Amino acid sequence: MMSAIHHPRRPRASPLWQIVHHAWDAFIASYEIDHRTTMGPLRQDSIHSVCAFLRRGDLAAGFTRFLCPDCGHEKLLAFTCKSRHFCPACHQRRTRQTGAWIASYLCHQVPHRQFVFTFPKMLRGIFRKRRHLLHPLLQTATECLRDAFRVRLGLPNDRIAAAAPVHTFGDYLVFYPHLHVLAADGLFDKRGRFHSMPEESSMRR
Repeated sequence: MMSAIHHPRRPRASPLWQIVHHAWDAFIASYEIDHRTTMGPLRQDSIHSVCAFLRRGDLAAGFTRFLCPDCGHEKLLAFTCKSRHFCPACHQRRTRQTGAWIASYLCHQVPHRQFVFTFPKMLRGIFRKRRHLLHPLLQTATECLRDAFRVRLGLPNDRIAAAAPVHTFGDYLVFYPHLHVLAADGLFDKRGRFHSMPEESSMRR
């Protein structure tokens, strides 16, 4: 049986890496004048993600050494950046890992639904410049969903089970904060018993 051959990625050959590499310094130098007014302050975690992405594939930033015990041949594999959102490869891997963890360990064996929460375009600039408000937005959305379930089921004290990541961009890469809420389709009481929403419920995804 033939052994699998590892074909390492070449992140620095990608168009995205080339564009960022050539434009990043100029972008940083002009941000305060050209972009801060509309985009708000440049966050340190954003700078860290881009800098980590630019170091992707650089052996000087760390590597794993593979050594064949039979022939003595060795191979160096540079670390990935492990950043979310900006690096397509690392983000996709973390998305799959997180999805598998939610499905295997977080979700109960009960029906689930997905809900999407958004708000008018005229209000989005508030969150673009004040990112700390996204957390209260998340809390408000899940509390509204919980209250709607309680009213529908007539259970004023039961609890909701939900996971709700915040998304700040849409398909066209414009600032578009919204929530995708994966929620158990019902409520849990204090004993852990699940009360499912009726099938004729008017709530839709």
